[in-house]
Amino acid sequence: MRVRKLICAAACVLAINGVAGCRGAEEKEITLILKAPSLTFRASAIDDNVVSSYDLMREAGAAFAEQYTDARVTISVIQYEGSKEIENIDECYGTDNAADVLMNDYFTMESHIHSGNVVPLDDIISEELRSDIAHVFWEQSMISGKTYMMPYLYRQNVLAYNNDLFMAAGLEEYVSDGSVIQTWSLDQWESILAALRSSMPDTAYPLMMYSLDSHGDTHVMCYIRSRGSSFFDDDMRLALETPEGIAGLQWIKDCVDKGYMPDNAEEIDLLSNYDLFVNGQLAIFVANASSEDSLGLDYGLVNFPTPDGGCSTNFMTGFEVFDNGDKDRLQAAKAFVKFIYESEYLDYSTAGIPCSRNVCERYPEHVASMRKYIDNAATAVNFTGGNPNWLGVRNVFYLHIQDLLSGRKSASEVARELDADTNNAIEAGFMQSVLHE
Repeated sequence: MRVRKLICAAACVLAINGVAGCRGAEEKEITLILKAPSLTFRASAIDDNVVSSYDLMREAGAAFAEQYTDARVTISVIQYEGSKEIENIDECYGTDNAADVLMNDYFTMESHIHSGNVVPLDDIISEELRSDIAHVFWEQSMISGKTYMMPYLYRQNVLAYNNDLFMAAGLEEYVSDGSVIQTWSLDQWESILAALRSSMPDTAYPLMMYSLDSHGDTHVMCYIRSRGSSFFDDDMRLALETPEGIAGLQWIKDCVDKGYMPDNAEEIDLLSNYDLFVNGQLAIFVANASSEDSLGLDYGLVNFPTPDGGCSTNFMTGFEVFDNGDKDRLQAAKAFVKFIYESEYLDYSTAGIPCSRNVCERYPEHVASMRKYIDNAATAVNFTGGNPNWLGVRNVFYLHIQDLLSGRKSASEVARELDADTNNAIEAGFMQSVLHE
């Protein structure tokens, strides 16, 4: 325990004490620890100076402490490096530096729910708020019928294509100004990729692909869905050893063999594909509302291929509340999150794509550039499947994709081994899983 306390103490160097509320309940004094990795946002419609999760937690925390009447609250906001999630959250359980509230991306903080320390939040969700936020977001926030995460904002990943390269390939009918997100049929995808390949030099490629590490692996997972794979079964386990799963893996390998994807994809990463894209050596790359400005070229947008309308991925950011064995801290932590959703701080979600419909309606000009993503929300897939060990899945997934891309193993072999290794990781997560009631 001493080692864990030292680790957590080091993580608190960046802590900033907020304002202490002083209205009533003078006999109770508590400190709320609010934690967040260094998530950066665009300027919100409310305040140009709040451009990160740290800024939001500091501002909202101070405002909450001023108005909270059940205790005298001191707010401590701690920012940490995203790569040090375990040290700053899991290894701080049971210490004085344990988080009371965490703001983070869902795919990172989802695993904390299975520690038994994250509390359900259904008792602070009004019927009005439940109806204000789309079901697709609540669905990703729930496990076993209870809401453990609160959806706040999101970024949606689709694909961007280089209009100049499309024009050079005779694909004028598909060119757009990026104001809408298109969907192409599988036959159209094949025609487009073939036309691009025939018009591009050998040192350039139609479609991104990479598998050097786990960075960006969710996009590769979308490719596997291209032939109708659900990716997960009803028990949250990977289910790729199916006709659809094997066909999706085979499509990836066929794209490499046809020259549609980089022929050394197993040796390059996501950022290498980005370099190819901005240099005009790659026709189709991933994009979202935050990254569009950095593309530096005339582009259109399209969903990932599927047999029935295309898919996208939503990377949601929201809140969790932890039970640290102090009922007053827990009550205040839940009240803090409730305060955000019932105050102007919900409107700060315009720093991304707001999950709240009402916020989108209040700031039509601010969200105008994101309207295409809002209208495309129904195409999003739950890419983690709600499983308790997403990190374990990611640690082995890309290694098997390397086997596929290099030709060391067939699509059916990769499907079988992916199911085995990832499901072992998921099973280990379930064996250790404890849900807070």
